[in-house]
Parts: sequence; structure tokens; C-alpha cells
Amino acid sequence: MSERYRRKSGLIIEADRLRAMDMSKAARELYSEAAKIEYEIAHTIQREGDAEYYINAISAASCWLMGGRYAAAQRVLRELLADPLPPSVRAEVERHLAAVEHAQRVRCWAPNLRPQGEEAAVCSQPGSNGGPSAPDRAPRWRANRGLREALALA
Repeated sequence: MSERYRRKSGLIIEADRLRAMDMSKAARELYSEAAKIEYEIAHTIQREGDAEYYINAISAASCWLMGGRYAAAQRVLRELLADPLPPSVRAEVERHLAAVEHAQRVRCWAPNLRPQGEEAAVCSQPGSNGGPSAPDRAPRWRANRGLREALALA
């Protein structure tokens, strides 16, 4: 298990470094890889009976978010909400889920920040507030570096 923790931590450190160098695509890939490991760790800990598995699950969701994988982050958080959680933890998970949903809506409105690949389909779903089928509002809205950084931290 400690090898997986080291690997996950190393990926996150490298992703943070790449993001700081404006190499966001490479950073997103590393965050997504770290999320997979963190998610596996959470399930291993849960199977072993550790009641605090949710810490790793929330971390996995955060890594998915940093990787631009909104659907995966939402799935992990919704799985947590289906479990019996202490009230303070439930409130934290709900706050994280709201942040992921907000980041997804904002990115779906801005074509230059839209997710790629399988996550791009999320923007065209009803209720996503402006996917490819919605009127293009992007020419009036210019994403700047500060917004991208704020979204990456959401």
C-alpha cells in the first residue's frame, strides 16, 4: 500500500509542477492517473474496515476535478453520499460536489476551457448550461489565466 501512496503523491507533485509551468494537458493526465490510484486506495481501505476511507475518496474526486474529469469526480462524490457518513463529512462531500458541478458549468460555457474526449459529452447533456447545442456565448467571454487557475483550484 505504501508504494501506491508514494506513486500517487509523486504524480500529484509532478502535476502541480507542470500546472505551474502552464503545461495543463500533461498536468491533467497526471492528476487523472493519481485519481485512479487514490480511488483504489479508498476502496482497499474501505474493504479493510477503515471508517475514514472517505478521506481518500474525496482526494480522488479532487484529483479527477484537477484532471478535468468532472463525471468521474461526481461519480465518486455521489458514491460517498450513498454511504452513511458523519454529518460534517456529508456536508463537506456536498460542498465538493457543488464545486465540481460549478466548474463543469463554467467550462462548458467557454469553448477554450471545455473538457476533451469523453468528458466533452457532459457539456451537451441537458442542464449542463451551454454545451455545443446551446447558443455560443464564447465570443463575448474571454477566459484569462486567473479564471483558469481559479477553476483548477475549485
